[in-house]
Amino acid sequence: ENLWQGYLSGEDYHSILNPPEGFIATANNHIQAPGGPNVATFSLQHNRLDRITHLLKSKDKFNAEDFKRFQSDTYSLVAERVVNLIKPVLGQTAIEEELRNWDLRSTIDSRPAAFFKMFHEVLSRDILMKLFHQDEVRIAKYTRCNAYFVIKLVKTLIDDIPGFTTQKMLVDALQHTLALYKGQRYGDLEKMSFKNDAFGGLLPRWTGVDALDLPTNHCSECIKVGVKRSTAEGSIRYISQAWRMVTDMSTDVIESILVGGPSGNILSNIYMREIDLWLTDTYKKIHL
Repeated sequence: ENLWQGYLSGEDYHSILNPPEGFIATANNHIQAPGGPNVATFSLQHNRLDRITHLLKSKDKFNAEDFKRFQSDTYSLVAERVVNLIKPVLGQTAIEEELRNWDLRSTIDSRPAAFFKMFHEVLSRDILMKLFHQDEVRIAKYTRCNAYFVIKLVKTLIDDIPGFTTQKMLVDALQHTLALYKGQRYGDLEKMSFKNDAFGGLLPRWTGVDALDLPTNHCSECIKVGVKRSTAEGSIRYISQAWRMVTDMSTDVIESILVGGPSGNILSNIYMREIDLWLTDTYKKIHL
């Protein structure tokens, strides 16, 4: 019933005037009022928004360095919630001890971040297969569902699934992940590639036109978001913060990173120049 055609007036959109918090934050979350026009076809859970809100409430005054740190934040509220749920069933293996003491950030060299990524996907897949009686291939595209959201979904349906308790669900997924985990670090699992669309990724690596299989610390539930999506043609697209910028309005300096650099010309000496900056959260300064 929220479908619409034509143009909307300004009054039709959700708006906020002088919020009591003193700031407005969004992170691809659903913001339309109930019954309002569906102006966004896909929205995310509130995890990233909740983290942004927490950081913005952490002190009264901020500077450019604070916001650079916010843009690079890889702390996962989903991991915080799910790890707290599984701590009572964790065993004494080395990786379970590391998970128990994990700082909940997806750093490239982190073993517990890699383990949690695998556990998150195993848990989501196993639950969805159980709930909807689908095979692993058909359910695979949903394995990046928010595991905490899936757990809450199970709790609402648990009476309809004999012998399927929250604890059993967590223990089974944990044992499954322990069998799969082979000591990987987060950067071994989370990689991204930049391919020039004009050549479709067909040129040899030595040309430097494409940058392939780069370890990254992005995660789907963090402020520093990174999400892989399959296209209808079967290729993989990586959705992330392509451009980041901060400035202090009292200065004449802008700090920014543009993944790939400011030129799309493969013969330019500034083509692909900023990938390393982007991956390491290093901002360049532009003096106005």
